[in-house]
Formats: sequence, C-alpha cells, structure tokens
Amino acid sequence: MPTIDRLLAALFLFSLAAACEGPPGPRGLEGLEGANGTAGDPGDPGADGRDGRDGVDGQDGTIGDPGPAGPDGRSPYLTGPGLVMNLLDATIADGVATVTFEITDDEGIPLDRSGLYTEGSVETHFVLAWLGETIDGEPLQYTSYVTNDDGQADEDEGGVYSEVGVGDGVYEYELAADVSGADLDVTHTVAAWATREVEGVEYVANATYDFLPSGGEPTVTREVVQTESCNACHDRLEAHGGSRRDVALCITCHNPQSVDPDTGNTVDFKVMIHKIHRGDELPSVEAGTPYQIIGYRGSVHDYSTVAFPQPIERCESCHTGAQADLWKTRPTRDACTSCHDRTSFAEVVPADMEAHPGGWFDDDDNCDVCHREEGGIAGLVDVHTTLDYSRDPTEVVLTILDVTETAPGHVPQVSFDVEVDGAARDIIASPLTSLRLTVAGPTTDYATYWQHTIQGGGATGTLVADGDHFRYTLPAAMPAGAAGSYAFGLEGYLQPAGAARASAVNPVFYAAVTDADVVPRRDVVERERCNTCHYSLGAHGGQRNNPMYCVMCHNSTNTNDERIARFEGSEVDVHSVELKSMVHSIHRGEDLLAEYVLGGFPAPSAANPAGTPIDFGEVRYPGDLRNCSTCHLEDSWTLPLPAERASRRTEVLLCMDDPAADADSYCSVRTQVSESLLPPESAACTSCHDGDDTRAHAEVMTADDGTESCGTCHGPGTEFDVDLMHAQEP
Repeated sequence: MPTIDRLLAALFLFSLAAACEGPPGPRGLEGLEGANGTAGDPGDPGADGRDGRDGVDGQDGTIGDPGPAGPDGRSPYLTGPGLVMNLLDATIADGVATVTFEITDDEGIPLDRSGLYTEGSVETHFVLAWLGETIDGEPLQYTSYVTNDDGQADEDEGGVYSEVGVGDGVYEYELAADVSGADLDVTHTVAAWATREVEGVEYVANATYDFLPSGGEPTVTREVVQTESCNACHDRLEAHGGSRRDVALCITCHNPQSVDPDTGNTVDFKVMIHKIHRGDELPSVEAGTPYQIIGYRGSVHDYSTVAFPQPIERCESCHTGAQADLWKTRPTRDACTSCHDRTSFAEVVPADMEAHPGGWFDDDDNCDVCHREEGGIAGLVDVHTTLDYSRDPTEVVLTILDVTETAPGHVPQVSFDVEVDGAARDIIASPLTSLRLTVAGPTTDYATYWQHTIQGGGATGTLVADGDHFRYTLPAAMPAGAAGSYAFGLEGYLQPAGAARASAVNPVFYAAVTDADVVPRRDVVERERCNTCHYSLGAHGGQRNNPMYCVMCHNSTNTNDERIARFEGSEVDVHSVELKSMVHSIHRGEDLLAEYVLGGFPAPSAANPAGTPIDFGEVRYPGDLRNCSTCHLEDSWTLPLPAERASRRTEVLLCMDDPAADADSYCSVRTQVSESLLPPESAACTSCHDGDDTRAHAEVMTADDGTESCGTCHGPGTEFDVDLMHAQEP
C-alpha cells in the first residue's frame, strides 16, 4: 500500500480510539525535522525564440533647399610644365618682413606650392638685403640680413607660409629674420629662386623685387651687370646646381660680407667675377698662386686656366645696365686689384706684392684724381685701350664686285673696292699693309686651295685701278682639272708703324668654273654668332675673321703637318684642321677624353723643334655644348649631311733623319706612315664625342664604300635624333 494511504488509515484508527477515551493529555514534544532530499539533475534548455519581422519603412522627408556653392575644384591634371615666379609685394612692419609672391606654370596656370593640388611641389627660397648708397644717391653694394655660420650672406630659413585666396597661386612668406633694426628709407631687395620637378624634369625660376619699407618707389637700384650680357657667352648663366641664374639675385649674397672660409678669398661678386674671367692672366696666377674657390662639400673650383675669349680690356662686354659706366667713373681699390691682384695699397707692401705706383691709400676717396674716365695720369678708358683693342678702331672694308675668266685654263680677274673709315681708298697710291687673295674649290666641299699676295711682301700678279675700283689679275691660270664652282676671298689689313692692326672682314665671292649656275658653299655658321662671345673673331694675326673664309683653307684635306712638333726619332699623330672638326674639338676642350694639341705659329725650326704647341684640351667652354644653335645656322647640325661632303683626313708621320748626322734635334725629313679618312658625319660627331667606343661605333656603322648609316638612329624623328639628344634642359 502506498505510504500516504497507510498514514491516512492510521489517523482514522487513532480518531476512533480517541472517541472512546477521556480528555486529552498535555501536548507532546515536536519531532525532529527530516534531512533534505538529494537535488535532481537540471533539465535540457529550451530552444531560442524566433526573431521578430522588420517593421515597415517610413515615408521620405521633404527635400531641403540647396546649400551655398563650394570653391572651384583644384585638379593636378590642369597644369602643364614650367615654372614662373613673380614677386608681387614686400613689406617691413614691426620688425617683420613679408613677401607676397605668385607661382604659375609656363601658361600662367596657378600652382599649389605643396604639390597637393597641382603637379610638382614648388620649393621656394628668399634672400632679403639692403642696398648701400653714396651721399649723392649712387648705389653701393648689398648687405644681407641673414648669414650662415661662416658669416656668409645666406637665404632666410624657418619663416611661415600662408596662401592668399584659394587656388590663385599667390602666397605670403613671413621671414624668420629679425629686421627690427632696418633703415626703412633705403632700398631693400627680396631675391628669390624656386624649383619644380615635373616628370623628372626640374624647372627653375628666379625673381627680385626692390622696395622702400617706408613707402614709395625706390630711386636707388643697382644694375652694373645684366644677366643678358653674361648669357652672350654662358648660353645660360647657372650656379649652385643650376638654380641661381639671375645676376640681380647673385649680388644680394655675393657681397663684401661673404668670404670663402677655406681659401680666405672673397666671393664679393665684382672681385670674384673679375678674377675668374682674367683667369690664367691674373698676375698672382702667373706668379704661381692658383685662384680657387672651395664650394659645396669641399669641391675645389680652380679658375687658374680660364682664358677670356675676347680682349680683357673690353669692360663693356660685361658692364651693361643702368650703372654700366661705374667701371670708369668710380674706381675702387677692391675692383681694380681684383684684376691687378699683385698691386698693394698698403703702407707696408707685402713681400709677394708690388706697391701701387701712386702710393699707399686706406680709402677710395682720391682714386679718381689720377684714374678719371679719360685723360689725366692714368685715365681708365686710356689704360684699357691697347694695340690689340681699341674702342674707336680704324675700319677697313673690302668688297669683291666680280670675278671673271674662271674657266679651267683661264686667268681669273677679281674686281673689288677698298674703304678706310668710310672713305674710298686709292690703294695704288696708298697701299694696304697686306692684301691677299685665297682661291678654293669646289664649293660642294673644298678639296684644294691656294693664295696670292696682292700687296705686301712677295706680291705677285697684276693690280690696276679700274675706274673707281681695282682689278687684280692672278699670276696663274685656273687648273685644268678645276670643276664646279670656286670661292674667291680677300684678307687685308692696315697697320701703321706703332699702331694697332685694322683688319677687314673677309669677303667671299662664288664663281662658276664649269657649273652652268654658281653653286655657293652651304651656310653652316656665321661670324656674328661667333662674336656674341668672341666680340671680334680673328686668327692668324686677326686678318682671318670670317668662318666662310676660314673654311676655304681649313678643309677636309688639310692637316696640321706644317706646324706639329718635328723631333728626330719621333712618330707623330697629325690632327686634321678641317674647320668643323677643329672648332668642335677646341670648344669641347677640357671635356675631351683624348689630348688635343695643335702646332701654332711660329712653326718648328732647328732652334725650336717643338714649335708652338697649343693645348686646346684646357679650353673651358662657358656655354652649353648641347646647344648647337649657338654657332650653327638653322638645322645645319642635323642629319643627314649633304651627300657631297668629303671625308676628314688625318695622318701619322715618322722622322727619317739620322740623329747622329747633325748636332740639332730638328727633323728635316719625314715620311707618312699611314693615312686615315673618316666620313663627314662620323668626323663631325667624333670631334666632340672622341671616346674609343664612339669612334668604333661610327666605324662599325659605316659601309666599306664609306656610306654612313648615322641617320638611321640619329636622324629626324628617330629615337636618338641629334636634335633630341642635344636638347637643353629648361
């Protein structure tokens, strides 16, 4: 029976028994509490409930009004190459200098200085300097507000940039320099340079801005030398890695503040430039002391071999601009001793110096007492005029009017005029000091030439007056084998005893020999281009001064055999003096890989077998050799060359003398060991690019019959187009 049922039955029986008994007794004690039962195992968890369904989207709200228009977008793809920098304004207020500037590409599109919104960041640099002036209001020199640890004038660093407007390319730069002591009434100049790189090409801009901090326009500025004058030779003035190209910028740092700490030489512009250009003719250099400036990272710049390509006395070649005449109107000790650098103005003259003939001075106040512009004891114009250079030279003009009887076997006659200082000259009654005729041909490429003396020692032929003109009949007939067209040229000069030589510019006249029509020689270079640097091109005493005349003798067949050294027991390589090869090699100069020495005048003799060797390997060309248009006309340097051009000739000569046969070392008999002919295109290129590998390349690319393939790779439109490879960097 279940436990609960038994309990109920017991209770029932107990109640019956109680009914028969008497009254209940007292309550019994409570029983003890039973122990807890063991806990059961937990049940399994119930399943997760399901997610409820998404609610229904509410309706779209009403569209609001459009906001104000934002600034124009700034796309880096809108700008092109190039860099132009303009300084717009400069101020000094409360001891703080600020410059406002604009930067654009070459098309005037604004640039972002950071390079974030336009291609290529723009690095900008600024110099602030003030200009000294005389009591008469004439400019002196600059003093910079910033100097480096060596005391040299330097650029400002650490200033603050801010953009003016948005996307206009206009910025302000607040200089870090303390200018609280500035004289607000003197001219100040901000000079700047900037660089920008686009697709691997670096573009450079220079700019300057003159201002009066107190307001108004400055009346005193400095312009003694102009960049354009420098670029007549330098083909683009560049310094400090190419970023400084404007003289107006250069002079703000290159002032009397700045000294080269390694050599002690000043880098004041006037002194440094004078010394550089006088170079190998500096008295100190001739005495054995090189002129050097130590540059970036200890690089040594030795200017002791610089040879100025025109008369050093011609101060006007560099001095141009508003104060160009200062060289002759304001002499100073610093300026004069920069060229005459062994002259001392000290009371006690150093041992390696020479005393100034006029005595010692400790200032420049009395220089113009003796050194006035002209006249006096030593007028500056007077002492800068020599037999080699005159500012008012005698002018001789020769003009060929006609050449007749030029057929083979005929005796040519040349009609010409002579003028001296603009007036016709009767050279029968008053002969020139020297007058010669040169004949060369054929004009397709000269292969032969000869000369006749008309007036001067050894004159031949017949000279007669022909009305108002002169006619010269040659002493010999044209060669029987002459063909094509020939050139006839004159050279002449007037030189009274003790006076400077006045040479005429060489006239050249072309005449047909067998041609139906005259064929002139092609124009390659011109005298005027040479004279942008040389001022007055002249060789062989100055009477040969027109490239179109020079090439008549300096042709592809002509070598330097008459003037190369003649030592007994020697074998010599004889260079060609063909004009293009010679001039290319001369101008390549120190950049040539091989030695380039030509014999000059006087030629070798028993007394001097070496002759007069001229080492053109020391030439330091001041321009950019890639810029062929400096000398060449139009596209005369590009390929292919005309088919009629002749090959360049060189030779090797061996002395055949017995050294024991006489007492001297002069070689009187030589024989040709070998001869080489180099085709014209290869000759032109290898006269600059003279490495063995380049020469071998040219030889490999030339056929056995002399046909050159240079134009295949170096012609117009090719991968290595000469024009492309010679392109200047911007």
